Amino acid sequence: MPHGETPGQLVASLDRAHDEGLDAICLEAEQKKGLPRGILLAISSRETHCRNVVGDGGHGRGYFQIDDRAHPAFLRKHGAFGPGGVPPTREAALYAAQLLLDNGTFGKRNGVKPIDLLKFSLSSYNAGAGNAIKGYRDGDSDRRTAHANYGRDVLERLRIVTAWLDDTPIPRDRPVIREGSRGKAVLELKRMLAAATDGPPIFAMTPVWGKALTKAVLEFQRAHGLDDDAVVGSDTWRVLDRVPMKAKAPA
Repeated sequence: MPHGETPGQLVASLDRAHDEGLDAICLEAEQKKGLPRGILLAISSRETHCRNVVGDGGHGRGYFQIDDRAHPAFLRKHGAFGPGGVPPTREAALYAAQLLLDNGTFGKRNGVKPIDLLKFSLSSYNAGAGNAIKGYRDGDSDRRTAHANYGRDVLERLRIVTAWLDDTPIPRDRPVIREGSRGKAVLELKRMLAAATDGPPIFAMTPVWGKALTKAVLEFQRAHGLDDDAVVGSDTWRVLDRVPMKAKAPA
């Protein structure tokens, strides 16, 4: 569940963002910078519910709440440093995208594991890279972020944003599943594993969990430092959400 709102409320803010053209601008910036599709919309939804406003006591500017204390040069360049100013949306989206890339570069240099880099970059966007790396070394890059959940929450929002972009059902909390399970969650798991793994899947794309899927889940869990119990709960779902997709999943 996104922090502070329901999935339905988040979708309503995305619909408004579409009416304002924010989604197209975000997708353009993400493509230029090589970022995950929908990540800027997810950030904007966390920051302002996708509203082009001044927040944080007057310091956060625009859809992405670019802070006048940390980024005065950018805001001055675009005529948005004075009270009530907001930067042009396209320039702000590109700037926010570059901040995420810079955060990722900092994380790599400081030993953040590849699988943790996206969350780390998001934590840094909110708390600064220095605070994020301190939190990461203490066990969670979100530790010093707002509500201690910024990166995790934006990734949860990204699931909903991606479904909204694809006009597919909005994801809810996923169930714990294991060998013998059946249904939509099993099929979703198979699609995610297939998309995250090189080569053809070793399991049939049906909503039934059999021996082949158990083998694939065990291999995935071992490769990503998870408990290799062949049970897909919140930890395994979370890692699947964060793993770069190497191929298009079968329909």
